[in-house]
Amino acid sequence: MGSWKSVIRDLVRVTRPGGWIELVECLYRFGSEGPATAHLRGLGQQLARAQGMDASGAVADALDEYLSQAAATDIQRREVDLPVGEWGGEVGSLMASDARSFFIRLAPFMAATFDIARYEYLEHVQAMQLEWEEHHTTVGYVIAFGRKPG
Repeated sequence: MGSWKSVIRDLVRVTRPGGWIELVECLYRFGSEGPATAHLRGLGQQLARAQGMDASGAVADALDEYLSQAAATDIQRREVDLPVGEWGGEVGSLMASDARSFFIRLAPFMAATFDIARYEYLEHVQAMQLEWEEHHTTVGYVIAFGRKPG
């Protein structure tokens, strides 16, 4: 997470005086998830941690603090839940397409890392998509923004 602090410090540094920096990060938490979604999210988080990536949402939770440490002003933070699935209209459809593509692209890594047959993993992806419609699943994002002092 130390590199996030320096990257955000550099973003503030190169922004023109009075300009805005906006940061968006996924919380890696689904609202109203079913068992297949919970299972695949858990596997994805394990895989991310094994690669040294933040899978807990710690970076998302600290975005506004990072902006503050970089001397940004007028800092605001918002958490939004976006729909995942056709039930959520155009946004939900786009989010579902993105999430589906993400999990399908992970299939070879998931199968190899967790010793799961690829077809079994893809069956979980298919079940997950049905759950999104049934449970009206959402995914959370954090949006933080601040201004470089003028």
